[in-house]
Amino acid sequence: MKKVILAGVILVALLWFVALEQDVPVPPAEQSECLQLIEYQDCFAIPEELSDMRDVKAKKRLFVQTLLPLVLKANDDVRNLRNRVVALKYGGRISDEEEVYLRELALDYRIEVDDLGLIVEELLARVDVLPPSLMLAQAAVESGWGTSRFSREGNNLFGLRTPSGPGIRPQRQNDGRIFRVSRFASLQECMDFYLWTINTHQAYDGLRQIRKGLDLPYDPLILAQGLEAYSEQGELYVEKIRGLVIYNDLRVFDSYCLADTEAFGYAEQDSNLTFLTGWMDSKLKSLKIFN
Repeated sequence: MKKVILAGVILVALLWFVALEQDVPVPPAEQSECLQLIEYQDCFAIPEELSDMRDVKAKKRLFVQTLLPLVLKANDDVRNLRNRVVALKYGGRISDEEEVYLRELALDYRIEVDDLGLIVEELLARVDVLPPSLMLAQAAVESGWGTSRFSREGNNLFGLRTPSGPGIRPQRQNDGRIFRVSRFASLQECMDFYLWTINTHQAYDGLRQIRKGLDLPYDPLILAQGLEAYSEQGELYVEKIRGLVIYNDLRVFDSYCLADTEAFGYAEQDSNLTFLTGWMDSKLKSLKIFN
């Protein structure tokens, strides 16, 4: 009889343990599949030769070659922040120090709620990446593939404005509105600020809501709908971005990632590692727009 009771106790304990295991939430995957790795290389300005290049395909190749590492770096920085928020959400009780971190991050991302649970949920809606193809397409449209005055004089790839303070004065300002086009110390600074703007400005709340309902890797053609407020062209602008993504086969870059420092040691032995030296010829030239 004692053996039967003991066996019953053990069985109940095992069932209880299994139930606990099933109730533990599993953090969602936060990393898209990476098919190509490239090395990061900062660039403080648009290459001077870009404006003078008459070969359109070569110009586009150089533009993507210059910006892709910066796009991936901006996404990586945001992804690291997001992964920490995810870890804190699913890691059990949040310590006082961790709460301070979350509240400071909420201030950085212009979140104006006090409840910690709501802060975490809103951070997960805002601290997130964009498809590289979408970022490249917008940069191409807004900067004329790196030839605009604002991109050359102020490293401003996205036509980002500032209502006051230092900046570049446009030659024409519609409806009497006074503003300046922002200057950036480097292209990376511009890329980081652009991503932060998309993730915080109320005009792009629609994009963030669309993104919340998508799985990785995010579809740039779906997310582009959230950019309707970016331009006075509205829906026409959205279609322009979508068309550029499709026509230039930019979605291929959504599977690219930056190689970390550990990868550099075995880069020559790993066929999946592709570095900036020579990678443009072997990858970009295979796309229809660059042939």
